[in-house]
Formats: sequence, C-alpha cells, structure tokens
Amino acid sequence: MSTNSFTKNNEPKLPHGIVFQDIERKAGGEGLGQDKDQAETATRSASLCWPNSLSTMKEGDAHDSHAQKGNPKWYQKLIDAGIEENGIQPVSIEGRTSTQYNQLFTVFFTGLLCLLPLYLVIIPLLLNAATITGFTLMSAIAGGQTLAALSPSNISVNVGIVITCLIAFGISLLGFHFVHLWERWTWIPNLIALVITVGCGSRYLHLQSQPAAPATPTQILNLGSLVAGYFLTFGGMVGDYSIYHNPRGALSKPFSARARIFTYLYLGLFLPSVPLFILGAAIGGAVPQVPAWQAAYASTGIGGVMMEMLAPAGGFGKFVLVVLALSVIGNIAISMYTISLNLEMLMPPLPFKIRVHRFVFILVTMAVMIPMAARAAKKWETSLINFLSIIGYWSGCFDAVLILELVVFRRMDYASFDQAIWNVGRKLPSGLAALGASMLSWALVVPGMAQSWYVGPITKRTGDIGTEVAFVVTGLLYLPLRWLEIKIRGHF
Repeated sequence: MSTNSFTKNNEPKLPHGIVFQDIERKAGGEGLGQDKDQAETATRSASLCWPNSLSTMKEGDAHDSHAQKGNPKWYQKLIDAGIEENGIQPVSIEGRTSTQYNQLFTVFFTGLLCLLPLYLVIIPLLLNAATITGFTLMSAIAGGQTLAALSPSNISVNVGIVITCLIAFGISLLGFHFVHLWERWTWIPNLIALVITVGCGSRYLHLQSQPAAPATPTQILNLGSLVAGYFLTFGGMVGDYSIYHNPRGALSKPFSARARIFTYLYLGLFLPSVPLFILGAAIGGAVPQVPAWQAAYASTGIGGVMMEMLAPAGGFGKFVLVVLALSVIGNIAISMYTISLNLEMLMPPLPFKIRVHRFVFILVTMAVMIPMAARAAKKWETSLINFLSIIGYWSGCFDAVLILELVVFRRMDYASFDQAIWNVGRKLPSGLAALGASMLSWALVVPGMAQSWYVGPITKRTGDIGTEVAFVVTGLLYLPLRWLEIKIRGHF
C-alpha cells in the first residue's frame, strides 16, 4: 500500500531537482501524456541536482548499497571514495557480509585507550545523545589540555580542542568503514605512548596520599555505581558498530559469530578501561604529593601532569605527549558517529519524505561540540562531571528494558524484529511501557542517589545504589507493563 496521503487530484508540486521513485512509472504508463523516454530524460535531468537516495524515504525502506543509480557526479564521487551513504536505515541480513568481528574489539579498545579514563525513543535518544556528548566533551577537554601543555603561551586549550575535534570530525564524516580502519591501528601508538609515560613518571607513583581512614562499604558502592554507569552507557551505542557484520556466520562449532561479537565487544570495553582506571587512581593519588605535578594540574589539567611525567624524556617526551593528546580522537570519532545517528532519528517527517543526509548531522554535532567543550574547559567542568554522574543512572533503565524485551518477550528470536516496519510508527511498540517503567523507577532511584549536592536517605545507609536500583526496579515494572501493552495492541 502506498504511503502517500495525497490523491491524484491533489498531488503536491515537487521542489526543483527532487525526483520521486514513482515518477517514471506514472509518466510511462498512467496517462499523464509523457512517454517512457521523456520520463527517463526528466528523471536524469533532475538527478543532476539531487541524489536519488536522498529524495524519498518510504515505509520499510532498508539500505541497499547496490540499488541507487543515476546520482549526480559530485555525489557519486564521494560515495566511490568510500564515504558511508547510509544513516539510520537498517541493513538487511543479506547485506551484512562482514566477518571481521575483531573490529568490534578494536573500535572500543582504541576508543577507550586514551586519556579519558584517567580523567574521571525521543526521550531515550535525547538521554543517550546527552550522555555520549558529555563523555565526549571530557575527551575533547583532556586532548585540548594535553596539547596546550606543550606550550601554554602559544597553544590554548581551545585550540587543542578544535584540533582534536576537527580530526575526529573527518573520521566520523567518512563513516563506518573509516571509523573501524582508524580504530584498528591507532591503538598501537596510543598504547606505546602510555607505557612510555608510565615508565618516565613511575618513580613518583609510589608517593600516594594516605586517606584519613580505610574506605567504607558506602564509599566502595559509590565508586561501583560510578563505574557501572560508565559502562552501561555503551549499551546504547555498541550496535552502531556491528551493523554490517554477519550475525549468522558459524566460524566454528564452539565459537559462533554471535559468541565472537559478544567476546570482542566485552574485551574491547574491559581491557583498556580497568587498567587505565587503576593508573588514573595512582596518578591522582600522587598529584598532591608531587609539587611539580600539582602545579601542572592547576595550570593545564591532566595534560600538564602528563607533560611533567614525560619531562625526563626531553624533546622526545613532547612528541609522546602529542600522541597522547591525539589518543582521544578515537573516542571522539565513535561518539560523533553515534550522536549523529541519534540526531537523525530525532528528525520529524519532512515534506515529500525528503531524507536529510548523515553528513548534515555530523556537521551539526561538531558545530555544537567544539564551543561546548571550550566553554566547559573554562567554567563548566565541575558541572559537567556532576551532570554525567546523574544522567548515568538512566542507562540502568535503558539496559533493563533492552535485555527483557529480547530475552523475555521475544525469546531471543531476532527475527521478531521486523525491519520492514522500522519507520512505520503505528506498527512499532508505543514505548509507553518502557517509558512508564523507567520513570516510575526514579521514585526509588532518587533516594538511592549520592551526589556532591544531594545524598538520598537510602544512600546514607547503603552508599550510592541509584544505577542498580534503576536496573532492577525498571525491569520489575517493565514485565507487567509490556505484557499489558502487547495484550491491548495485539502485537509487539
């Protein structure tokens, strides 16, 4: 059934240069007074102005990299150069041919092997985009401070932020395959630079500030909640980097494609983060005990500390510092890519079903991110950290819904996710069960929160359990609410 709500007698006039896929059909055989050759000529002429793939977005359209033809030369050159054309359109199983599952390890291993760990549907989309944006701003600030530490009188933190964000912008603009290519290899110099830095500064790492008293269970839970919120946030973005990988490949009997996808993703998140958390704690504990490190941190943040650690290496140490500063690019690039997809899904239906290309959302992401990072580096840094501490709680709600929907209601049947209705709102879940369960869970999340400006009554006895409560309570509420939603609507 056609999705066009206009009748033949009330058709809209098309903007100049935009070609609907059914113009040729109508012109060639439905009595509009134009033969097939004339229709083809008109279509080719119009396509010189506007790419065919951006002209329409029909219900259920899936991405087909071989289907689009007749694009204008300027656009086709970009596609031939390897720039990703697809945005949020799902990729059919037949189109998911990649078996390089180790990319799912390197994309997150490289993205997290940087200075960040040292530096400690509409609503879900907004929350997901806001969370990722917040952590990305921290990465940009860390990179900017590190570049500024090279020559504080000549390079400002803002200049460093612009440099790192522009390089990351170029990578994310090129798309999926270029992001994976960058992440596949740049972890090597990043790791070497970190090892050299630790080697040069290790003579001071034993000088740790001694706490007034041993850590209490409450403090341990507070740290656990912070770490859980950090890792659970990735639940909203990991799927963006496996969309072209074949989920059905049986590589070996004990180790299927799905097992590889899980293993590579888990190790890609775990291996860089945990050692760098420990290293960050060691450096943070030593800063108050080393006057040079303390002065450098007050001047240019984590970048200044890295500069002081590398001081024994002389000029070579400055080169290593540049590599460390650029290590955040991998993190910023994957974040920009995911945020742009979130923004694309937030777009309302446009007249004539015009599709706004992913390029535009990457540009918007960069245009917003650079000034925000520059401002945050000056005045908002503490507020940004507090914001990330709060918004991290929502990831517990999100992951609980995601897991229960797949395991309980869909019974691990991935075929129940019908790609043909991905943009047909009336056939998709209403989202009311997920939203209702998440919002109701906050009645217990808030009393279990522990922030610098608020400590809940439950937290005073237990420590920060906001993330854990969000996960458990959302799950318990989602089960009956989703069952009721399915019963009323008669489908998933």
